[in-house]
Amino acid sequence: MCARERQVGKEAATTEVSYFIGSKVMSARSYAKVLRNHWGIENNLHWQLDVSFGEDQNRVSKRNGAENLALLRKLALMMLKRHPGKQSLAVKQFQAALDPQFLEEVLLANANADKI
Repeated sequence: MCARERQVGKEAATTEVSYFIGSKVMSARSYAKVLRNHWGIENNLHWQLDVSFGEDQNRVSKRNGAENLALLRKLALMMLKRHPGKQSLAVKQFQAALDPQFLEEVLLANANADKI
């Protein structure tokens, strides 16, 4: 059982209780650490997709369009993250949009990373 309390701004605090079933015997502290790590990764991915790629602003909903675009966004995010450059994700994205040579570098860096 995990009880979470959350307060946003001056609103009243809300409490949520969740129950988890696991096959491993762990202490509550270890289990909490695993859960925080999982949700940290999950929240970070969604935040980056929304901020860098404007995913929440997407209005495509016909047929498989939304799923296809979501897959392309995740693929682009993965490729930009794998690029060894020290620039921010937004700078890499902008540079790849303007500079075909940099775009090729991003694509080739990912192709070579898979062979290692």
